[in-house]
Amino acid sequence: MSITFHLEETSEKRAPRTKAYCKELYPSLSEEDFACDPFLQHDAQGSYEMRSTWPEANFANANARAVLDLLGLPDEDFGVIEAASVASVRQRLLSALNREAATQQVARPRRESVGAHGALFVEMESDADSFKRRLKQVSTVLAAAQTEGVSVVWS
Repeated sequence: MSITFHLEETSEKRAPRTKAYCKELYPSLSEEDFACDPFLQHDAQGSYEMRSTWPEANFANANARAVLDLLGLPDEDFGVIEAASVASVRQRLLSALNREAATQQVARPRRESVGAHGALFVEMESDADSFKRRLKQVSTVLAAAQTEGVSVVWS
């Protein structure tokens, strides 16, 4: 499972789109693999999907929850940072990036647990540097939202 932070599109504000060709996204597959997909479009260069050019940041649930916790946001699978609050959340994030202690507290070792029916769950280790990298990704999303005047959604 994962959580993605992205800019919220509205009827007034939509992200510019670009063609993302399947042969570049999935080089191990052939063009025939995409021919019957009803969600794809096709042109002389092949099958493609239209993708937003706005930034997004996708993390494993545990990493997303660490980001949400640090920013003082609800630890839920879905939420919104309203456009009016984006600047203050971004300020908290930048402040945390500049405080070593803030990023050190999220370091955690690798953990394994066995769930129902013997399923093995592995939570990979996380260190301060990888957490800083995640915060920078979210900062990019917040900066774009601030520039565009839109909300940020995580889901």
